[in-house]
Amino acid sequence: MVLPSPASAQAPDPTVDPTVQSCQTYARDLYRQVKEIRQIQLIDDVKTHRDRFENKVGSQFISTEVMGNGRLMTQKGWQNFSYLCLLESDSKALYFRILSQPTYEKRAAPATPIRKKVR
Repeated sequence: MVLPSPASAQAPDPTVDPTVQSCQTYARDLYRQVKEIRQIQLIDDVKTHRDRFENKVGSQFISTEVMGNGRLMTQKGWQNFSYLCLLESDSKALYFRILSQPTYEKRAAPATPIRKKVR
């Protein structure tokens, strides 16, 4: 499930994990100032991995680590990426990082209509 874009964001979707929603909000705020990125969406699906860490990194408590896939919209189109997000609690993301170089979505070539020969 792709989380709603900022323009269509309304009440939180109860079918989406709150940790992914927190990461989505944090990522959107983080990349808001990057002109090349028009929109960022995180995908909550079976490939999204949540790990309960519940320990400190230095002096900062980290409850959960979320790794998954997302996509961002640029002038060139949608690009796919993998990400890492660290949370203090289910509702408070502290860190977001794009792990893989974004790759453009491959689109199938437009279908060529088959024309019947008229006799």
